[in-house]
Parts: sequence; structure tokens; C-alpha cells
Amino acid sequence: MLQRIVIVLLIFFVGNLSSSFAQRKVTLCNDPWPPFTKGENGFAPTGGLAVEIQKEIFKRMEGVELELILFPWKRCLKEVKEGNIDGIIIGLKSSKRPYLVYPDELFPQRIVFFYSIETHPDGIVWENLEDLSDYWIGVLGGSTYTNEFSNAVKDGILKVDASKTAALAIKKLAKGRVDLVVSNESVANEIIKAEGFGDILRVAEKPLRTRPYYMAFGDKSSATDLIPQVNKAIAAIKSDGTMKRILGN
Repeated sequence: MLQRIVIVLLIFFVGNLSSSFAQRKVTLCNDPWPPFTKGENGFAPTGGLAVEIQKEIFKRMEGVELELILFPWKRCLKEVKEGNIDGIIIGLKSSKRPYLVYPDELFPQRIVFFYSIETHPDGIVWENLEDLSDYWIGVLGGSTYTNEFSNAVKDGILKVDASKTAALAIKKLAKGRVDLVVSNESVANEIIKAEGFGDILRVAEKPLRTRPYYMAFGDKSSATDLIPQVNKAIAAIKSDGTMKRILGN
């Protein structure tokens, strides 16, 4: 009888000990979006600035295991909306996605105009969008940059050439088919580096705007209760220089 009681107590103790070390898993998705997320759809990312940042955030949170997966963007959002995946690795705040809950800002990014010194050796200087009315501007189809930019296009002030991918827009710029390309600065620089266009493409000094980027959880995920811990970790990697080191600035 005593032996049976001892065995029961041991089972109880080991079970509680195991549960105390159990890791809570949080799964985040994104599409491949260099330099922020790199890799192939259907697999864990192989690298990227946002991937490194997420790993640093969750490294500072006890008892939480991070899993990252790449999917096409629409599928990623669908999985998060339905509660099958906890959240997204990186993105912009959008009123079109009310099911997302955002921790504090990760980092800002500039939206800028790129030009070629072969076609515009004196550079591009502008103060108002009307100053760009003589140029053909390459854009990513379906993207919204600012309301002012969209209105200028609608009113015929700006002439735009839409491409299916940012890489295609950059290639058109390098070949002289457009005068400018408007893009996230880091994304375009990654493409320019990969394509070997760094000797001819430059950034106009004045940005169109600067936008904050965030991670986000779906409102159906229990991971939303981790937001205070996530915010604490974000503040820590900003204050100790880890964020600057990862972003390279």
C-alpha cells in the first residue's frame, strides 16, 4: 500500500515538473519578402531582418517557443484570421485587417524614389508631387503609398507604370523604361544589390514618407495575452542596441 502511494506521488511530481518546463509555442507566418523574410513558401525562413528580430524578441521571453513559416501573403493572412496561426512576422497596420492586434512598433522604414544616373545624371530633386509630373513612375501594382500619391495619380498629375513585382519595377528603371520607382528603401536596395544595379541606381534625398512596421497577432489567438511581454522585449532590444545592429544602422 505504501509503495503504491509512493509511486502515485512520484508520477504526480514528475508530471508537474515536466509541465513546468513545457514550452508554449507561438507560430508566426509571412511571405518571402527580402530583406525582411528570406526563403521559400512552405518552409521555415532561412533568414531576414525581421526573422532575426523575432528570434531576439522571443529569446527574451521565458517559456515561449517560436515557430516561423513562410506562405503566400494571402494564405498567411487567411490562416491568421481563422486562428490556425498566431500572427504575422512583419507588416503595416491596416484598417482592412481589423482582426490583427499589434504590439509596439518594431522599426520605421522609408518609402523613397529611386532613379538612374544614366538618365538623370543631375539627380532628382522634388518638394511637391507636382514636381514629378513630367516623370513616369514605376509602382508595385495594388500598392498604396500615401493618399496624396493616390489622389495625384487619380487626378492625372502623376503618371505611373505598374509592375507585378518590385524586382520587375527595378529592372524597368535600370533599362530606362521608367524615370523613377517608388518603393520601400530596404526592399529595393536588396533587389538592386542582387541584380547588380548599384552602380547606376540612386535614391532621391527626400522620402515620400516614413512608415512604422509591426508584428501582429490574430484576435483569435491566445498569444495576444503575450503582448505585454513582447512589448517589453521590443523595448529591450531597442535600448541595448540589438535592433540597430540587426538593421545595420
